[in-house]
Amino acid sequence: MARAYEDTSSTLADRLMAALRAGDEAGGDHRGRLAAAVKVAKPGIQGSWLEIEVDEHADAVRELVRRYCALNHEAKGGWVPRP
Repeated sequence: MARAYEDTSSTLADRLMAALRAGDEAGGDHRGRLAAAVKVAKPGIQGSWLEIEVDEHADAVRELVRRYCALNHEAKGGWVPRP
């Protein structure tokens, strides 16, 4: 996860998504894979600037990555997940 985060030279949201995906590909959380989320704050904005989550899905991280890639938001950079 740390390597994916550090090797992604883009926005914080992109780096978090890359790290989350790397962790999932390495075996994920021992408690299961039913939910995943990323929240990003921005100075001057109350609450979450970007909030994307998946609940109760058989492969939540993969679904989160799919939704993130389809999202149109200025928090996103140029990160494209490898197939």
